[in-house]
Amino acid sequence: MKKKLIALTLAASVMLTGAGYAYWTDQVTINNAVSTGEFNVSFVDQNTTRGGDNGANPYWGAYVKHEGRLNGPATVVSPDKKTVTTKVTNMYPGAYAQYYGTIANDGTIPAVFASATVSFTGKDGATTLTPAEQELKDNLKFAFGYVITDAQGNKILPNPNSGDGRYYASGNIADLESKLNILLANVRMEPGQKLSLDFPTVEDAKAAMESIGYPYNDEMHCITYTLNTAADNDIENQELGISMTINWKQHNAQ
Repeated sequence: MKKKLIALTLAASVMLTGAGYAYWTDQVTINNAVSTGEFNVSFVDQNTTRGGDNGANPYWGAYVKHEGRLNGPATVVSPDKKTVTTKVTNMYPGAYAQYYGTIANDGTIPAVFASATVSFTGKDGATTLTPAEQELKDNLKFAFGYVITDAQGNKILPNPNSGDGRYYASGNIADLESKLNILLANVRMEPGQKLSLDFPTVEDAKAAMESIGYPYNDEMHCITYTLNTAADNDIENQELGISMTINWKQHNAQ
């Protein structure tokens, strides 16, 4: 009898000991999902015109051939939309040609202008210009400005801290790179915004054309190239390629 009681007492002790360590446990888990944005600045809405001259031929009436109008070849935008190729032929002293270009921030984060580079090529893409091609370069002038619009097409005032306070650039084509970097300094595009190489006001357009000695008309709201009226016969049958690269960076990049 005593042996059985001892056995039962031991059994009870073992059960009570087990119950003493049976605390409930649980856990909570935090699942984080991180997705990245997109940085995407590209060319859109390309359109080209041909131009005219400051003599008897009004706008559209010149003999300059330019893609996009009057059966000229089409503007070529690269598949990645980072490069636009445009070509103007049959330029002559006193004539001008124009090109419309728009850059869009199709990404999800702001883009800030970083730098611009300009390079020149001669016939068949030669990187070394002949004396005649160099003379053609010396006789070309340019003028253009910029306008920023939002996704709904509303005009946004240009950044007052950009450039030298003007919203256009003009001068000899040889100075295009330096003028472009001054003009677009500190320019910022929010997602959905577009920057058009245009003039924000008629006053800017008139001042730009006056600065290169060319008569203004109300169609001159894009990149305008003019050939000096004093250019001589040495530049006949010459070709000059003008390549502009505009680099952008994310808004918080150093």
